[in-house]
Amino acid sequence: MLSLPDLQTLSVYPRATVSYLIKLTGYILIYFVVFSRATSPEREKGGMVPRSIYPAFLMLGAVVGVFSILLHSFVDFNLNIPANAIYFTVLLAIISAISVIFKNLRNQLINYHFLTRLVNTIIIAGFLVALFGLIQHYSWNGKMFWLVPKPGCNFGPFVNYNHFAGFMEMTGFMALACFYSGIFLSPMRHMKKFKHRVQWLSSKDANTTLLYLFAAVIITGALFTCSSRGGIISFSAAFLVFTLSCMMVSPKSRKVKYGIFSGLVLGLFVAMIAWLGPANTIARFEVLLDAIEKLKAGEKVWWLLRPCIWMDTVNMIKAFPLTGVGLGCYSEAFMPFRTFPAGWGFLRYAHQDYLNLLAETGAVGGIFLLVFLGWYFKKFKECITQLRRGAEHLEIGEGQQAKHD
Repeated sequence: MLSLPDLQTLSVYPRATVSYLIKLTGYILIYFVVFSRATSPEREKGGMVPRSIYPAFLMLGAVVGVFSILLHSFVDFNLNIPANAIYFTVLLAIISAISVIFKNLRNQLINYHFLTRLVNTIIIAGFLVALFGLIQHYSWNGKMFWLVPKPGCNFGPFVNYNHFAGFMEMTGFMALACFYSGIFLSPMRHMKKFKHRVQWLSSKDANTTLLYLFAAVIITGALFTCSSRGGIISFSAAFLVFTLSCMMVSPKSRKVKYGIFSGLVLGLFVAMIAWLGPANTIARFEVLLDAIEKLKAGEKVWWLLRPCIWMDTVNMIKAFPLTGVGLGCYSEAFMPFRTFPAGWGFLRYAHQDYLNLLAETGAVGGIFLLVFLGWYFKKFKECITQLRRGAEHLEIGEGQQAKHD
């Protein structure tokens, strides 16, 4: 006991780190499976290849969904929840696949059939989970699935409403992206007579496009109903980014129209939220304002737990600055650093993904985080560029067609 062992581990609890690495390997494999299927040379059924703006919009939906989660991660631990981490991984694979295809200018090699099915599956899953969450919320009997008593802030199939909100953020923006893509590619943009627009609404393409909007409205309504303040703020900021991105790539002659159009979409969201009842959400933000005032006064109360966790986690990072305590070891290593009462409960995560990562991996993990953020913002820029090119291509093609006619 008085002598050091021959070998010392970088992890304070190797078994937890091994379990985490197995889970991380699973995420990596999911990423490569989705990436390889999406970039396979398999031809789409029917032999039709959508115009370039379609995959660009899919990329925008994935990029903005990731952006929303990255914002939400400042106040929660969505990426430590397997369900959300898997969907986050799938979105990253979609971004990478579409980026590679655009970079190589080889759109004919994208498996649009697989990619479309995958995106539709994500949207359907989000819609069904949102619908289930709303039904359970308004028929709540204190038990998950009306059968299982589970402590925590339950909403839908999630133990915690914050993680439900994170799931809604990722799926909601994919639905919005498909809806905007349908509008960009629809002939309604050039119809001047009202009756022609009404007739288009009865077409198959219009029905599919409006179904995506319906899914986005339900998902947004469920997100606001669950009253996750971090999720609501993150989604709102990401929606602003999404709207501005669409307006940036719109032709100059149509920017005002698309601005009005985005306002109508926002109006539908607000109407849905108002219909479902925003009282609980407003009350949650009032509690937040009260908590901020108490924090300024130096008070420690249970609903100010997260700032206490973050400050203690910073001390933990200072104690293990280079390699951290080891992946998956946060809860085991946090005990000596916690300063808040034991009655406030056992802690598994830092409720802030960035601090959690730095605590477990130190400066080494910080370098990987910076590399990832650099990669992400580069892909965001590529997405905007491809959207602009796709919009210009549509305008040129339609102008030539009009001239020919």
